[in-house]
Amino acid sequence: MRYNKIRKMDISNGPGVRVSIFMQGCAFNCKNCFNPETHNFQGGKEFNDETINRVLELCENENVEGLSILRWRTNAPKQYRRNNKTCKSI
Repeated sequence: MRYNKIRKMDISNGPGVRVSIFMQGCAFNCKNCFNPETHNFQGGKEFNDETINRVLELCENENVEGLSILRWRTNAPKQYRRNNKTCKSI
């Protein structure tokens, strides 16, 4: 599984200040997509245990109110298992 970027202080993708993870890969390829660079399933960076630990560390900031995992519904079904591991870690 791959991700495109992590925002450590995001106010655009949920209520309050959040950590946001933009997952990599989308088969929809919608016209006028806000993040076309995330469409390629081979792009981005490897999502691994180190990434999960980094996200958990970022979420410990007292100003962060939540976590947004973006595009994870559009990833290939086999990637759901890894997304579930991330959610359970948090």
